[in-house]
Amino acid sequence: MILHLIQDSPSHNAALKCCLRYASANDSIILTGDAITAMLMLDWQQQCHDINLMLIKDEVIARGLTEQLKHYPQISQSEFVEQTLLHSKVISW
Repeated sequence: MILHLIQDSPSHNAALKCCLRYASANDSIILTGDAITAMLMLDWQQQCHDINLMLIKDEVIARGLTEQLKHYPQISQSEFVEQTLLHSKVISW
């Protein structure tokens, strides 16, 4: 089980695209920073539909996207730390 951490918007680099290519069914993806905006786009919503995807709640709030992204699991910083301990490896893209 790998935890993938995506930080940049998919409009600025290909991190999310590459991550999705290599992520397995047991992996998890956490979006933080500008990567959160990917879930506003239908194409990325569809590509991430079957993925264990989480958003950092403070980042969602900071961008004023709480209502638009309410359908996605949002985790606190302490829950993020828990996720790093639950997975065997963390990859930051």
